[in-house]
Amino acid sequence: MCGNRDTTQNAREGMGRTQRKKQRDADEGDEQEVHAQVENLRRWLRTYAQAEQSGRAAPLTEPVLAHLEETIEALRVSDDDLRLHLDTLRRNAARMEQERARYRELLDLSPDAYLLTDLEATIVDANAAAAELLGIDRLDIAGRPLSASVDPEDKPIFWEWLADLQTPGQPLQWEMRLSGTGPEPRHVVVRARH
Repeated sequence: MCGNRDTTQNAREGMGRTQRKKQRDADEGDEQEVHAQVENLRRWLRTYAQAEQSGRAAPLTEPVLAHLEETIEALRVSDDDLRLHLDTLRRNAARMEQERARYRELLDLSPDAYLLTDLEATIVDANAAAAELLGIDRLDIAGRPLSASVDPEDKPIFWEWLADLQTPGQPLQWEMRLSGTGPEPRHVVVRARH
């Protein structure tokens, strides 16, 4: 029913963030290089145009024209690469959003209550069954302390089990009562892991 983010999952997410940051930094470096080339070309063209207006410009020679053509082609290729990369990022973002929506739908359709809490047992996310079990509107559940829904007689055991969850290891399971809707507390089996 309730669980804390797995340390391995957090490590994987951290590695993914690091790899994405390195890729973004590389992409930004490529983009900055393209912008620098464009700026250099603009400066050179402005300088040449001013020199030409004053009559001091020499006619463009074949090597200069060849260099300009190479630079323009390199910029076009870089621009195409950046556009392809951006399209790939957009497709991946859309695919991730679809996967997230699919995951959310599967979780919400589950008859079992699922909660995600932080290490202080503050609810981060919950499915519809958990919100119903606790008698809390789904939109209002995030940020609430799970302990507020634990039956007062079971709070000592809840805090004891929560302390055991501070160390990563095997999933733990225990029984306790939750105060929710209705006059009587509901008996639940809790399976949780760090």
